[in-house]
Amino acid sequence: MDLNKLFASKAKVDILKYLLFKRQGVSMRALETDLTWTFPAIKKQVDSLNQADILITDKTQQKWSIELSPYSSPWIRQIFLAALAHEIRMTLGEY
Repeated sequence: MDLNKLFASKAKVDILKYLLFKRQGVSMRALETDLTWTFPAIKKQVDSLNQADILITDKTQQKWSIELSPYSSPWIRQIFLAALAHEIRMTLGEY
């Protein structure tokens, strides 16, 4: 399962993986530091995911806090785990 095709962007997939498996409540600058993407690329994808109601962005004057929406988080988690299970089966030659 190619998540890059599903979400139409490798940056989006990397951001979602980070929020699912590392930590939530992170700023865009922290994402820029931890991921290999530039700030404009991250901002574009975060804005897109925010418009799709997949992310919640808490904006204050001091910082932005980015989290997965509690409504979409279980679905996104299931998609990523299904993709991981698919990759494992492909690696083991079960397909």
